[in-house]
Amino acid sequence: MTGSEKKPLRVLSWNVFNENPDPARIAEALATLNPDIALLQEALPAHIDEIKASFPHVSVARDYALKGELCHLVIASRFPTRRETTLFHADTSKPAPTRWARHAGWVEFLDSLSVDVVVPGTRPFRVVNLHTSAGVSPSVRQAELAETQRHFDHEGPCLVAGDFNSYAVPWLAPLLAIPLHYRPKDWLIFERRALNAWFRRRGFAPALHGVTFPKFRLQMDQVFTRDIMVETAAIERRLWGSDHRPILLDISV
Repeated sequence: MTGSEKKPLRVLSWNVFNENPDPARIAEALATLNPDIALLQEALPAHIDEIKASFPHVSVARDYALKGELCHLVIASRFPTRRETTLFHADTSKPAPTRWARHAGWVEFLDSLSVDVVVPGTRPFRVVNLHTSAGVSPSVRQAELAETQRHFDHEGPCLVAGDFNSYAVPWLAPLLAIPLHYRPKDWLIFERRALNAWFRRRGFAPALHGVTFPKFRLQMDQVFTRDIMVETAAIERRLWGSDHRPILLDISV
């Protein structure tokens, strides 16, 4: 295949929302968006069955537990994958770290997941899927992110996607400080800005800007790329039964 014949690869990142178990919506979204690679968070077993029906290569790891029920991280690819890596971050028996997490019944940030995707005529590249905790302070999320760095602490093209729960800003601190056990430094964090800066220091660029969590008009989801050309990046308006909007990229490696 010559360079002029190469088509961009379509990448989907989407928190599918584990509180909506309907698998048909997952099948419809995948058929409509038609990604070559999909990185999904909060997938239930019935969702995973639909994903496996659409993709020949599927890797699965734990995401978090909601009142004892596990949901999963998924990387699905139309192309062969290798070097599947799951980093274990916590067990489901760990105590809730905050009042908010305990009330919600969350045991979060269990695993993170990566694979190398092998596309004919293109050098292999790594994709990483992660979901940092919602029910903790921003400094704890920053520590969680640092734990995932082993996935992409190497040379070569890489894409990191997920739900980063990057909602903290100083003016919300008076509301969040007690239920999320803030430390003094948490009061001053502009979290999305800090997240982008953290990845830039490691050679990554954020793919887009916009609202991915419309309920509170927040951007909690993002895709970061290194040595990968992002040709188009869009936040889909349709939710397909989730509380997060899908992110869709066309990339060249």
